[in-house]
Amino acid sequence: MLFSSHRFGNLTKHADMILFMNGSMLKEMGTHEELLECDGEYAKLWKLQAQAFM
Repeated sequence: MLFSSHRFGNLTKHADMILFMNGSMLKEMGTHEELLECDGEYAKLWKLQAQAFM
């Protein structure tokens, strides 16, 4: 399955591979856990969105 979203939801935790893009540029790639460990742009945006639900 392939999906595109501007929101980070529960599906991202179950994805085999996440391609994080900014504009038309591929910035980061990996699983949800790998991208959080890297603490890059994906992790910063995921944490920002997750705060609303904590």
